[in-house]
Amino acid sequence: MCVTAMGTHMRAVVGVVALVFVAAAAGQAETATGQQPVRLSLNEAIATAVANSPVLATARIRVQRAQDQVREATAQGRPKLSANGSYLRTTPIATFTIPGPGGEQVTIQTRLPSQTTAQATIAQPIFITGGLSAAKRVAKLQVGIQTFGEAQTLQQLIADVKNAYYGILRAQGSVDVTQSAINVAQERLRLARAQFEAGVSAKFDVTRAEVDVANLQQTLIQATNGVLVAKAALNHVLGVDVNRPVEVEEQKAAVEPVTVDIEASTGQALEARPEMQQARLGVELAEHTVQLIAKQDDPVLSLSATTDWTANTSTFSPNKTTYTYGASVTWPIWTGGVTKAKVAQAKDDLATAKQNLEQAKLGVTLDVRTAALGVIESSERVGTAHANVVQAEEALSLARARYQAGVSTEVEVISAEAALTQALTNEVNARYDFLSAKAQLERATASQPEYGELTAHSPAAVAGKGVGQ
Repeated sequence: MCVTAMGTHMRAVVGVVALVFVAAAAGQAETATGQQPVRLSLNEAIATAVANSPVLATARIRVQRAQDQVREATAQGRPKLSANGSYLRTTPIATFTIPGPGGEQVTIQTRLPSQTTAQATIAQPIFITGGLSAAKRVAKLQVGIQTFGEAQTLQQLIADVKNAYYGILRAQGSVDVTQSAINVAQERLRLARAQFEAGVSAKFDVTRAEVDVANLQQTLIQATNGVLVAKAALNHVLGVDVNRPVEVEEQKAAVEPVTVDIEASTGQALEARPEMQQARLGVELAEHTVQLIAKQDDPVLSLSATTDWTANTSTFSPNKTTYTYGASVTWPIWTGGVTKAKVAQAKDDLATAKQNLEQAKLGVTLDVRTAALGVIESSERVGTAHANVVQAEEALSLARARYQAGVSTEVEVISAEAALTQALTNEVNARYDFLSAKAQLERATASQPEYGELTAHSPAAVAGKGVGQ
């Protein structure tokens, strides 16, 4: 076998091995787990993430904890009932005598040798200057902040699912483009062999075409692996086993150039974004915290009633049951300046909260503008990219015809193939850039339709209604 023939044979073997590897990679997830792929629509993927996401579950736990803190603050103003019992044995017992009736001496014990007692006390604290109500307001504001935190987490989760979902479709589009490029290169290889056998082209054209096909097959392997990586990334966002086989549905919505009213979108975002709601509540919380800390030096009135029962009576204490009523006032008149220092710190926290609100406004404004410009730009690119594909296909057809007619070289065909591959790649990227930018704009303006559907039956739980009431 000559060197040239051996080289051609080896390239053919490499091509077959590459295609086998691609097929094996495509089925790797199924063979690794023994499962059939789970096919998900975008809405199903979002529902799966909502059900399984540890991040969202953690946000909900924070809301529950804040609600428990409200119950704790409320309980501080309720009556408190306590009880205790005891049994005591004393020895020896001191005694003394006193004259009794008829001149007899009567022996008196100074205390009983054993004593069984029970006591119950009920107390009602009264926060004269409103310290309890201030504590409850602070706790309710914490519920609001954590509730908007849950909303923010849910909105971000929806955006993350969409990006991961589109990432799979983008990767699959890259596989399709590469396979199309292989088909085109194989057609050039067929033409080159025909031209070579007809004696109108050099062997170099055949060899070059074989090399290009082999290189594209390597690219196909990489693109196929990219799909597997993208599927693992989606599974991670969904909160399921990253090795689970999954398939997604193509998004075939028509894309037309769009315009976005950035000013109106920004106004909507500043009003509706959970981050903005959190920042506003953060300022209100800091204000109430200043008031709450300032009340730590205020007096607290406590009313109490106690009943004591003893199983044994004595001469000096003949009653088994006694009752005690009373009131007490606790007033920390001077604490060495501790409360004043705490108030100063709380005011510093208030100033920080106001700055956080301003920073949130800047961040939201930037998010909206970036996402809006991304939607506008990518929607325009979708149309031009499709037109470029049509032109590139026509240019390749003309180049092939010229090459077959012997009026051009293989270089012209290769250039046309590269232009078509680039045009197809640009079209895939433009489409999924648009979908990703649209998802980002919906997140930036708090206008995700999926969020509205998920929270339609429990708006108060997610939208923070009743906060601070």
